[in-house]
Amino acid sequence: SSSSRSAWRSVSSSLSMSTTAEPTAESTTTDVTQTDESTSIYVVQAEELAKVKSPFLQIMRDRGFLHQCTNLVELDNKLSEKCQAAYLGFDATADSLHVGSLLQIMILRHYQKSGHKPVVLIGGGTSKVGDPTGKDESRVMLTDDIIAQNAAGISSVFS
Repeated sequence: SSSSRSAWRSVSSSLSMSTTAEPTAESTTTDVTQTDESTSIYVVQAEELAKVKSPFLQIMRDRGFLHQCTNLVELDNKLSEKCQAAYLGFDATADSLHVGSLLQIMILRHYQKSGHKPVVLIGGGTSKVGDPTGKDESRVMLTDDIIAQNAAGISSVFS
């Protein structure tokens, strides 16, 4: 519905999640609590962040998954009102996912456990047009059959 799309645009445009920070000279390990003080939500919006009501935002805050958020209070209100839909999309460029997708899947699972509706999209659009990242070498164009096989493989993760 139009209101669902509008609500998702509100959620997706408001929230920026980050799970890594640049290691300091003293440390060779990455620590999610290390932040750029000038932009970190934990500094800039500490008061608002301490007051979030949404179980989802509380989990994201407590696990250090947030970096910046536009309209945090409004987002918190929206996520506290009623079930909201959010999506995560994968291109069918391979028949399985890699570890880099795990964090996004975990966040979507937390979203679901917080009473919201996750939607997983598996599409072949980018698989057909090649790599949009501007790399020197384009991704190999895949046939419809290979894209279908890849989509089935990825779908098995979510069944």
